[in-house]
Amino acid sequence: MKRYLKVLGVGTMLFMAACGDGEKKEVAKVEDKKIELTFVTYSGTGEEYMMDTNSLAEAYQKVAPNITIKMEKIPATEYDNTMKIRNSAQKLPDIFPVRVVTMESFKSVLLPLNETEAAKVNKFAKDFEIDGNIYGLPMYGFNEFVYYRKSVFNELGLEIPTTWGEFVALSTKIKDNGSYIPMALGAKDSWTTYPFNEFMPFLVPGGNDILSKMAVEKIRFHQENHFM
Repeated sequence: MKRYLKVLGVGTMLFMAACGDGEKKEVAKVEDKKIELTFVTYSGTGEEYMMDTNSLAEAYQKVAPNITIKMEKIPATEYDNTMKIRNSAQKLPDIFPVRVVTMESFKSVLLPLNETEAAKVNKFAKDFEIDGNIYGLPMYGFNEFVYYRKSVFNELGLEIPTTWGEFVALSTKIKDNGSYIPMALGAKDSWTTYPFNEFMPFLVPGGNDILSKMAVEKIRFHQENHFM
């Protein structure tokens, strides 16, 4: 993921990934074979539109009559654990959504999409390559924002940061001034910390497994790394 904040906004992406079932891929090329593909998604991904309002399964059968898409919806709160269990049991569906933070965990079982037309026309796909491969196509995204006080920026002569490094340096500069707390985050509700947990691995160099490394460190957080 490119390390940009872009006007202090950070985007999250949901991907559609294809399970790397080589045999099924080859069979799908034979038009006279009856094929059933499984498509699992979770609530909140536009599943009502895909399953009911504009049935994806019915629409695709008009293009490929020999292929049946069996769709399943899982509650959002259960989705990640359900996919982990199915992955361990080697029973993943053929197509399923993957959040950017979990893409790394599934890369060994996903089919690279580099040469597909869908990957070529998706302008965000290459930004999320893993080891040179596109394993999922960005389906939609939204922004997380950091709000700032213009008066403080004017007083201290600060410029709006556009990269993660600039953001950290700016926060450190505000802290060193001693007049203001550089960042405030209300964490009474856990969802407000979501952007940091979701994006941190992709904002620091070599950070794909930073959360796993933090879990085994004797000193989880060091004072030098704090600027709040």
